[in-house]
Amino acid sequence: THFPDIKLVLCFRNPLDRAFSSWLMQKGMGKELLPFREAIDVNLAQMKYVTLEGEEGEKTWTNATGNFSTDEKRLRTYVQGGMFAEILNSYYKRFAPSQIKVVLLDDLKNDFDGTMSSLFSFLGVDDSFIVPNKEIVNFHFDRKANKITNKLFGIKGTRYLIDITPKFIKDRLKKSWKTKEPPRLGMEDRLYLWDIYKEDIAELEKIMGRSFASWNPTIAKEKKG
Repeated sequence: THFPDIKLVLCFRNPLDRAFSSWLMQKGMGKELLPFREAIDVNLAQMKYVTLEGEEGEKTWTNATGNFSTDEKRLRTYVQGGMFAEILNSYYKRFAPSQIKVVLLDDLKNDFDGTMSSLFSFLGVDDSFIVPNKEIVNFHFDRKANKITNKLFGIKGTRYLIDITPKFIKDRLKKSWKTKEPPRLGMEDRLYLWDIYKEDIAELEKIMGRSFASWNPTIAKEKKG
């Protein structure tokens, strides 16, 4: 109601990979201490108590931690963050479909310029503009240095050190931390996540009128084979 003419852009990716990537990031920052599968199971248990919907959801966030042990008390959203149909339907309750643009990571990878042109058109800006720099900057880091500083100074202390470090030093550190091959989500965990997401993905296919069969690990494995 505050912004009746707002335009919203949502970017979706394979939710299985998104959940694993989110866990990797939290683990690298020193926030997540549980192994991936355990963290997902805790997340699922927390979802019985926690909702992200409306003012009631805010209350559950503050009241839910009493149900969990010390390592489990930090509320997780690895699973919820990939429930794209649920997320999209929540937005449709509040905004007209014409105000919402969904951009898929797969489309950005397969047709970056065409996808960006469609996005620019939605935003009402020059859709003939070609983005000149297409360098991938969100690569994986082996954050061994972070783990050491987290133990010595804590997460807040580490963030403060990062903030006050000159940019040229940060750039050198990034190059030294960059790894060619990030950790991969194993097939067993991928199938486990698929069982969690498959109904939401089926609903997303109906909403968007397109197939997301490539997200199905069984089909993806057959194509690779």
